[in-house]
Amino acid sequence: DLLKLEVVMDSKLALYIVKRLTLAVVTIFLIITITFFVMHQVPGGPFLSEKAPSPAVTKALEEKYGLDKPKSEQYVTYLKGIMKGDFGPSIKQRGREVTTVILQGFKVSLRLGG
Repeated sequence: DLLKLEVVMDSKLALYIVKRLTLAVVTIFLIITITFFVMHQVPGGPFLSEKAPSPAVTKALEEKYGLDKPKSEQYVTYLKGIMKGDFGPSIKQRGREVTTVILQGFKVSLRLGG
C-alpha cells in the first residue's frame, strides 16, 4: 500500500510539473506576442531620432531589417528567431547582434548584482 501511495504521489507531482511548465510556456508566448504588437503600435519608428533620415534612407533601412514586410510575416520571422535564440541585428547599435548586446549587459548586471 505504501508503494501505491508513492506512485500516486509521483504521478500527481509529475502532473503538477507538466501543468506549471505548460502555463509558463503559454505565458511567455503571450508576453512575446503582446510586446511585438504593442511595439508596432507605438508612433514613430526605430529610425526616427533628433535628425530624421530621408525617406529613401528610411525605406532602405526598412527593407534591410524586414520592416517593409506585412506584420504577420514579421511576427512569424520574430518567433522563429526567438526559438533559435537569434534576435537579429541591432537597429540602434549598427553592426552588432542583439544577442551580443544582451550578453554584454548581462555580464555587467552579474558584476553589479553579484
